Amino acid sequence: SHIALINVDGTDCMAASVGGQVYIYNLKTREAVNKVDVGGIVRKTLSADINGDGENEVMFLSTDSDYCGPCTFSLSLRDSNWTSIASFTFQTENSYLNIVFGSFTKVAANQMALSNGEVYEFIGSTDIQLVANFKMDLGRHLFKYDLEGDGIDEIICSKGGVSAYSAVDLGRIWNSK
Repeated sequence: SHIALINVDGTDCMAASVGGQVYIYNLKTREAVNKVDVGGIVRKTLSADINGDGENEVMFLSTDSDYCGPCTFSLSLRDSNWTSIASFTFQTENSYLNIVFGSFTKVAANQMALSNGEVYEFIGSTDIQLVANFKMDLGRHLFKYDLEGDGIDEIICSKGGVSAYSAVDLGRIWNSK
């Protein structure tokens, strides 16, 4: 189980997952807003404006097993009524998958980088396209930062030290070792 703080249509909420269900609470009123049946074991709740409309979409990352490797993960996108609008499946060699949102291959792109080394661009809010693939696991911890100030984010990860990778040329540009 896990807890995430998310903003839904301007309302600060807490999402608490138990198994395949996520309970949504309004932080201001401290009242339950909804219970969402995701299916599988929810590993992470995410929110980001993936379609560029200025509002965050809510996503649930789940898998069908606590202990797997290789694993299949499902990312379920929900609208403001908590209805599923799209679902994407990803494969990993590990029992984890982390996601960070940013612009990794071009300026002002709505993209997500995955810890399995894949980078996808959102096409609206119901489709994605693979735009880069490092073909390697980037580790459990994933962040983004525009190191070069060019409007394109680099992927910061920690696996055997901290490294920064460019999805534009699929290379490592910095390592803490």
